Amino acid sequence: MVLKLSDTLKYMVNDCETELVPLKMEIKMIQDYMGLEKVRYGKRLNMEVEINGDYLNKLITPLLIIPFVENCFKHGTSKMLEHPWIKLRINVAGDNLEFKLTNSKPSNVNPVYGKNGIGLNNVKKRLDLLFPNKDPLIIKEDINQFMLI
Repeated sequence: MVLKLSDTLKYMVNDCETELVPLKMEIKMIQDYMGLEKVRYGKRLNMEVEINGDYLNKLITPLLIIPFVENCFKHGTSKMLEHPWIKLRINVAGDNLEFKLTNSKPSNVNPVYGKNGIGLNNVKKRLDLLFPNKDPLIIKEDINQFMLI
């Protein structure tokens, strides 16, 4: 646990000073973060992580994905009294990164990604700057889950 936390902090403080970082480092940081959360929740949390494709020689803007993962825990899992779950799917094909993140939703929650939430709004602005004239972020919800594609 201490090693995962140490690696995560080292990555955030030292390795993210460049415009692009290796995707494998970003994925490792996300896996370490989710591993720490898994320890926190124990057997109560059902977590699935699936990573496919060749991500070893790819680059990504640092810390682009982690706010979405953090939101799953902050607004989903931490609010669930029973059966919290998170599913992360990353697929790399050529220069495309497909990222799908789904988490359980408490029955009495109001959406925070609209007017009130600043985290997702900041990431949306960042994506708009990185990928102008594209709409790479889709957020959906239903009665049982939040989904980010």
